[in-house]
Amino acid sequence: MGDRVGVWQRRRVRRRVWLTVCYVMLVGLSLAYVGPFAWQIASSLKGLDDVYGSPLRLPARPQWGNYTQVFRVVPFGRYLLNTVLVTAAAVTGQVVSGALVAYAFARLRWRGREVCFVLLLSTLMLPRHVTIVPQYVIFKWLGWVDGYKPLVVPFYLGGSAFYIFLLRQYLLTIPRELEEAARIDGAGHWRIFWSIIAPNAKPALLTVAVLSFIARWNDLLAPVVYLNRFEKYTVSLGLTAFRSAQTGYVNTLLAAATIALVPVVVLFFAAQRVFLRGLDLSRSSSAT
Repeated sequence: MGDRVGVWQRRRVRRRVWLTVCYVMLVGLSLAYVGPFAWQIASSLKGLDDVYGSPLRLPARPQWGNYTQVFRVVPFGRYLLNTVLVTAAAVTGQVVSGALVAYAFARLRWRGREVCFVLLLSTLMLPRHVTIVPQYVIFKWLGWVDGYKPLVVPFYLGGSAFYIFLLRQYLLTIPRELEEAARIDGAGHWRIFWSIIAPNAKPALLTVAVLSFIARWNDLLAPVVYLNRFEKYTVSLGLTAFRSAQTGYVNTLLAAATIALVPVVVLFFAAQRVFLRGLDLSRSSSAT
């Protein structure tokens, strides 16, 4: 009996030691990721001399004027508004069109479905830079360059293959009995999609919305290629314009970067629970 108690106690001690090591490692990794953001926010509230003289110290007297300086140097408010409009339109198109394409791959039976799905997945191996030139030629021929249509319209045509794959894997987990019952009642494909599939796929749809929002908000390549006029710049281009106008002023540049970062952080934490649930269910469905 004593030997069993000793074995149990040793296992308990080893388990506590292992948990302690895991927690220490997780805290260290968290600090490694959070540290640069904390330094960015702290430096954005410092004077220029403090940024270079004492970069690791907290600001003794926060310089909130750095944030107002951002809007005086460049029309940063206009850039934020442009980015909100472009991102909202692109995310809406990505969620709606991606869900429709995923529904066709997951719930409908049609000739060539598997071949088309393999072709869709094969596009994931193509770097974005490979397709940017032919896309530019097409949009130039359509007269859409120096406008927002190249930044929005492609997402109403299915958008990213990764998001379609994620949605398809989630739609496969929805019981077919719901769909069959609706079909017996006389519902068609559109009614089934909007009344049954879409409501049950909210976690996956919100996951795609969050990921697409982050990607579109931080996108720099497409705005650089298609936008020419300053008044049409997005936040990513606005940061480059601000850096050119404020060369050497690291504190105000970090203030501008912090302003651009706030919407992404707020959205992620607001939708974190649904976001992680959607990823977990999609991962489990792909494993099965």
